[in-house]
Amino acid sequence: MKPTISDVARLTNKNRSTVSRVLRNDKRYTISEACRKQIMEAAAKLNYVPQHSARSLATGKSYCVGALLGTPEKDLASPVASRMFLQMAHTLLRSGYHFTFLPMMPGRSARQHILDVLQQGRVDGLYVGTRMIQPDMLEDVAKHRIPMVTTDAFAEVRDSGLLTVVDRDHRPGMKQMAEALVRHGHRRVLYVISQSQVDNDRCFAHRVERFQEAAEQAGIREVDVFIYTEEIRGFFADRAEARLAVEREIDRFASYSAVVANSDLVAYGVMDALRAAGIEPGKDIAVTGGDNLETGPNYPVKEPFLATIETNMPLRGQRVAETLLERMQKPDTPVRTVRVPTTFIARPSLTSAKGAAALR
Repeated sequence: MKPTISDVARLTNKNRSTVSRVLRNDKRYTISEACRKQIMEAAAKLNYVPQHSARSLATGKSYCVGALLGTPEKDLASPVASRMFLQMAHTLLRSGYHFTFLPMMPGRSARQHILDVLQQGRVDGLYVGTRMIQPDMLEDVAKHRIPMVTTDAFAEVRDSGLLTVVDRDHRPGMKQMAEALVRHGHRRVLYVISQSQVDNDRCFAHRVERFQEAAEQAGIREVDVFIYTEEIRGFFADRAEARLAVEREIDRFASYSAVVANSDLVAYGVMDALRAAGIEPGKDIAVTGGDNLETGPNYPVKEPFLATIETNMPLRGQRVAETLLERMQKPDTPVRTVRVPTTFIARPSLTSAKGAAALR
């Protein structure tokens, strides 16, 4: 027979209610760490596994958290976003909650999809993808009491006081990057971003704005922005598209001492084009990126080369899960904005300004 909570209670000489609270990681009750440790060790010894259906029947909860995605093919394929989702799943599972994806069906609007999920009541908490909640949806969303968390929201949504928002704070990373460029003698920088990132992804566009602010404060005299139009589009096409765009404007790129790319894949494309023209990144010109792919599970290298911004996506996923757990367990918890700081990582591609390109 499978071990039960009663078996764990007998082994530890604790009440079933105390054992239950520890095993489902219920934070509403004060239980000593020694007691928690004893119960968890006993559960592991007995190979106890919670019965999900029994818990649901007893409490009326689903013990399930949903992630509502507007572009699931893109979101789930992204080596950046996937790190956030994995950490969300780990954090929720440790607290006894299942994690499921709720992709938007073709032909359905974001408003219809969100309201359908809220009305069905199949989940105890909901993560709503970045910028899926439009400001004109707030009144409808506010009618439902299912705890929700979103990321990088519109200012009107973030300031409404109706939803908890987990934001990436680009300022620390961009400040550190700008200061590092100045220390290396760079005073004239070219920022590279695709047109679709400018038009369709406000999160990427925010990076440009934050860098321009940081560059001005650090003393960089000139920040030009190079916006290129893609023909293929898509995350994994960014490298090839960036290379083609830079090759067409290689003389312009050669006049700068540093290039700041909006993402790592764009930076790789920039470096491909520069090398083809005999300009060596990390020696003749500085190049930086924005995702830290070289230490991630999808693109690991033995010796990371590209200076980049660590966006701390696993921490972001953890914070999303933690704020959802908090509101599910304590519904009266005030909504708030949680900011996850970015960090600049200096690597060999960040070289000193040299030659006529440097405005000293």
